[in-house]
Amino acid sequence: MTMVLQQTRSDIPPRAFLIVTEKIQVVMATEIAGGPIENLFFLVCDKYFTRAENQGLLDFYETGIGKNLSKFCLNLAKNLCKLDKFFLGEGRHWS
Repeated sequence: MTMVLQQTRSDIPPRAFLIVTEKIQVVMATEIAGGPIENLFFLVCDKYFTRAENQGLLDFYETGIGKNLSKFCLNLAKNLCKLDKFFLGEGRHWS
């Protein structure tokens, strides 16, 4: 979002976007750690999985392949975010 604002609002100093980005990161980290996002995650797990299934998932993710899958999914999500930024920024000039 700040990328779009930077492109459309040249009157805003670049430093302002850095400050906003840092603040957003702090708020997101706070919200995820024991906040509403984490609580929502637990509600979703409770809704769609039994207690035994949740325990099975926890057990799986403690195995070697589970840890590797977790790293893979994290890297995939990061790369998808980069693609999203690309298509919202530079890539949109191609259309």
